[in-house]
This record gives sequence, C-alpha cells and structure tokens, in this order.
Amino acid sequence: MANRMIDENGKLKSFSKWVKDTEDIRRHYVRSWLKTEYNTAILRAHQAADWKQFEAEKDILPNLEWMPSTSAVPGDDHIGFWNTILPVDDPFWNSHKPGDRWNCKCSLRANDKEINPPKQEVFKNPKNKPMPGLENNPGKDAKLFSSKNAYQQKAYSGAKQAVAEFLEMQKIEKPEVFETKKYKSGGTVENPTVGKQNKNEAAKNKKVYTELAKIYGEKYRLLPVNNEKGVKNPDALNLVTKQKSDAKIPVTDNGKNAIQSSIKGANTQKVQEVVIYLEKDYSMYDIRMGLKNAFMSNRAKNIKSVIIRFNSGNIKKYNADNLRKVFSKTKNTQRKQ
Repeated sequence: MANRMIDENGKLKSFSKWVKDTEDIRRHYVRSWLKTEYNTAILRAHQAADWKQFEAEKDILPNLEWMPSTSAVPGDDHIGFWNTILPVDDPFWNSHKPGDRWNCKCSLRANDKEINPPKQEVFKNPKNKPMPGLENNPGKDAKLFSSKNAYQQKAYSGAKQAVAEFLEMQKIEKPEVFETKKYKSGGTVENPTVGKQNKNEAAKNKKVYTELAKIYGEKYRLLPVNNEKGVKNPDALNLVTKQKSDAKIPVTDNGKNAIQSSIKGANTQKVQEVVIYLEKDYSMYDIRMGLKNAFMSNRAKNIKSVIIRFNSGNIKKYNADNLRKVFSKTKNTQRKQ
C-alpha cells in the first residue's frame, strides 16, 4: 500500500486516487482509517528526510526543538514536549519524537538555542508513550512503520512470504542501457552501457560516485553523454533524492575558492546537487567562507544540496536552503551590531 502512494513518475498520488488503486490489496474500507494512514505515512516520510538533514548539519545546527502541532485541534498527549530543545544525538529522541502518534502534526526544527529539557512528570504520563508501529525513527531505519504495527502483529502466518512475492512482482525492470554495481554498504552505481561518458569525465565520476556508494551506501546513476550538440548532461542522478548531480575535484590551494568555484560551476550546469571531492586539507573556516560566498550571492540559485567529501575520507551533507538561512541570519546579526 505504501508503494502505491507514488505514481509511475515518482509523484505522490491524491488520497482518492490512492484509495482506488489499493482496492485489490486491502480488506478494510473505513475511509477515516485510510485517511489517517495516508496522512501519517506522508508526515513520517517528511520527518525521515528532515532527520537526515539534522544529522548532516548538526555541526552548524546542533540542537532540535520540538515545535507545537499545526493541527486545528491538537491532542494533549504531546503538549508537555512542546518547546523541548535537546542535542540531535540526545537519547531522548530515540523514545520520543513527533510522528509517534497517528496524524501527529508536531515537527522538529534544527537550531543552536539553549538546551530546554522536558519536565520529568511528562515522562510518567502513560499517554506520552509512542503508539505501536510508530515508535521507530524512519530517518534511521527507513521504515514508515515499525514491525509492531497491528497489520504485522495480527497478520496470518503466510503473510510475510506473500508480501515478499508480491513486491518481487512489482519490481520495474531497469533500462538495459545501465549496468548496476551493488556494494555491501547497500549503495549502488548504475553505469551507462550506451552513449558512455567521455574518458576523463568517466574516470572522475567513477572515482567520486563509487566511493559514495561503496562506503556510504549512496545510490547513483551515471548519465551518458547527451546526443544533442552543445548540451552536456549532468554527471549523475541521485536515485534517492532524484536530484541531478555534478561532481567537482578542485585543485586550487585556496580552500575558499575551491568550494565557491565548485558550486558556481555546478550551478551553471543547472543541477540540484554538487559533490565536492577534496583531495587537499582545507580549514573549516575556509570551507565555511566558500559556502557563505556561494550561497549569499547568485552563484548557487539552482543548488539544493551540497555534499563535501573531505581529504580525510569523511563526508558532510548540507541542505542549501538551510545554509542560506544560517548565513542570512549571521549577516543580519552583524548589520545590527
């Protein structure tokens, strides 16, 4: 049912369309139940994506704040947690978080405000325990619902095998123009077998995207050359975010220029993601200034995300909109001072 929420173009179906398209694989027809399940699945998917960004950007925005529900009539079970502020890695978030109630419309916001833990009596209220099936963090395990949900707990003995066979039948065959390499990390790289990239580009892209897949579990499709004269394809497609990606390996000794030039170059190619593969040791100050110069100008208007692979081998992922907000806030604060 979760798989059928997305159409063949990767777009979210309307609730009415989804209800119609799941008639052959569900038993109950209680519209209010279906609406709640549909809404909760969407909310938790957004929360999973947000969590990935929180972890990637915790060096800049180290804390999370529990924001009040946007529901017109919010329940009283989460009110005690509203305005809680704790570090991203605090164990509190393992057992309590927005989304552990059906139709929960609370949210988290990353910031660098002072810590504000919840009162101890809030934990003692049995109403504040996560509901079965919603106690997991989809941002960590990539599961919309945990195995404790009622559908799985009350399923008949052959259900697991039936679901596995059903999902196998639903797989869409990949175009034959791509050959997939899989790694133990779970990452994959799809290499073009037709209209291959030119020699230099292919070597660079294989190096960059294979490392991201092999070590960090990322999933990419390397894009072949464009047959249209004068048009250059992006280097790759991020198969998870569906963003077009461009890889840069700067050679300059100036860290600030290395970052801002890489972003500027990717921006002109109208991609949404830029992967900056550093083979030199630059200071975090220079890297931050490079990001700031790029995102406080018109050099990065097309960019949605930045992935920096440091010379140490570690990577950092940054959401471009969050970077713009952080640098804009810093600039405004300096003006006031």
